[in-house]
Amino acid sequence: MQAERPVKHVMQQRPGLAAAARALGVTWSHLYRVVVTKERASASLLKRYHEYERSQKPVLQVPPEIAAAENLTPYFFATLARLGLQVVAVRLQAGPSSPALNHPEIERELEQELRAAGVGQFDSDFYDGGARWFFYHIRAADLGNAMRILKDGLASRGLQSTAALLHVETPSELRVWWPDDLAAKPVDARLEEEPPA
Repeated sequence: MQAERPVKHVMQQRPGLAAAARALGVTWSHLYRVVVTKERASASLLKRYHEYERSQKPVLQVPPEIAAAENLTPYFFATLARLGLQVVAVRLQAGPSSPALNHPEIERELEQELRAAGVGQFDSDFYDGGARWFFYHIRAADLGNAMRILKDGLASRGLQSTAALLHVETPSELRVWWPDDLAAKPVDARLEEEPPA
């Protein structure tokens, strides 16, 4: 039998788990065994945990310059929801020194990774003054897995410092999934073109 890691070490790796356990009215160790080690099965607790985790992510208002993007029109958004699809946006800074320039087909490369996992596909892109936006349609049941694939794909290409991963909650709201500290940065600065080197 494998020795358990000390609780303090695990809590440092999953700092939000204790707060989630308090909010959900369960013990930290029970939640840990359901969410992390999967030693215990509790579909209802797992669902409540994912809802809680989602509620802790910051929400941004859609910048007016991308409001015309097809994925954000109320009718199209409602149609996707009826089909069981979610919309995910990847935003990359597109300034002259952006590392994204080293990956001109990044949107298609990420699509191949999503398709290989069977969770989603690329839909469209949009350019504003300082950013490239890519919209992906993701099967609702696979949203978490798709987010992980996109995040890993961006990080493996060294784009984590200039990228944001957002879930389109409504036609006017984007929920930040990654990076976690995006909410701490001024939104306007994040949406501007990066400063010259």
